[in-house]
Amino acid sequence: VALAAVYRRLLYSLVWWAFTFPAAAVTNAALQYRAMVGAQFPVAICILLLALSSGLVFYNILQSARGLRAGSLLKLREIPR
Repeated sequence: VALAAVYRRLLYSLVWWAFTFPAAAVTNAALQYRAMVGAQFPVAICILLLALSSGLVFYNILQSARGLRAGSLLKLREIPR
């Protein structure tokens, strides 16, 4: 989250999918913790995390579809020397 401004400036690539696993893992941990401790853990945090991780997955789906349609997603780029 602290580096969100930096990552927003980067071009989209398949590497962005790597952010979905940690987001889903944190969400799953919060939901399981909520199930174990009950009302002591706020349900609003679970809902917020679920919305954020779902939004991240949806964003990646949209960007991947756009890149595939444009033909730029799987294009190899030359590494600058």
